[in-house]
Amino acid sequence: MMLKYLIMKNLICSVNALNKFLVNFFNLSFMSLFNRKINILIGIIFIVILIPSFAFSQFGDKRPPAMMGERNIVFIDPIVFYEKDSSKGRLDLYIEIPQKNLQFKYNPVSKKYESSFEYFVSISNSNINGLDYSYSETISGTEEEMKKNTKSVFRVKQYFLSPGIYKLKFVLKDYNSNNEYPENFEFAIKNNEGKNLVFSDIMLLSEYKINTDGKKEITPLISGIIRGLKELFFFFEINNNTDTVINNNYTYVIYDMEEEECGRGIFNCVLNPGLSRIFEKINLKNNISGNFKINIFDKNSNAMVAQKIIKGLPEDTPFMRGGPKRN
Repeated sequence: MMLKYLIMKNLICSVNALNKFLVNFFNLSFMSLFNRKINILIGIIFIVILIPSFAFSQFGDKRPPAMMGERNIVFIDPIVFYEKDSSKGRLDLYIEIPQKNLQFKYNPVSKKYESSFEYFVSISNSNINGLDYSYSETISGTEEEMKKNTKSVFRVKQYFLSPGIYKLKFVLKDYNSNNEYPENFEFAIKNNEGKNLVFSDIMLLSEYKINTDGKKEITPLISGIIRGLKELFFFFEINNNTDTVINNNYTYVIYDMEEEECGRGIFNCVLNPGLSRIFEKINLKNNISGNFKINIFDKNSNAMVAQKIIKGLPEDTPFMRGGPKRN
């Protein structure tokens, strides 16, 4: 109501200003010469001109809350997997961009609101100056879709890399707002030559289920924000490079960033030769949010075989739950 009042107030002021201009310029009385009908006509013209601009700014000039430090614009989760008989690792780069964090502008031709953006990926280490990639996209929706927009853009990009320590730079450029949002990571591709068991990185899941046809469906939790989730799972892969079945027990331990234990569990893996995919439900002693880490240990040797550090957000930070469903 306040917004409508301000618009009408501006229209009245504009009409009065035009009336004063005509009186001064022509030395005529606006109301006596043209009567009230002309005044109403001018008001209608101003409404026709101003209302589209107002509709445009409703979404087109909208600034995402992240620009005020309230939430991340984009979530990135780099995860490394290893394929049998390959000396290289496969980096799966999971990307989540909440659409409400993008700026949309009205396109009068398509009669939709559009967001144009580009993201850049640069991977480098001591032996590589930089592997640079760029991806451009445009997404759109009607005004009604924009009002109830809670979706995210999910993408997965793959890169095959030799063993080493790498730096990854990710930059999202929103062309409508002309803003850029950088994210930086470090990750490792392990040299697994001669190892009997090869472990991938850990992926967090907000959902894991087995369908009636026996297929497993997972929802990656790209943001790493677990507050409010009813269940939490993790997933990783183990390559058994021997010709025999290996039966091992493993322990996972969850720590907050003060090294206080928040959860623990034991699980058994029967590893046939080749690739095994491991899914486990996480048991939490306490509700945790923000930053934490998961360590997986071989129960027999107590050696740590995998680790994931999760950089979530503060408890009062709005968040998106989960990523794209995969079979």
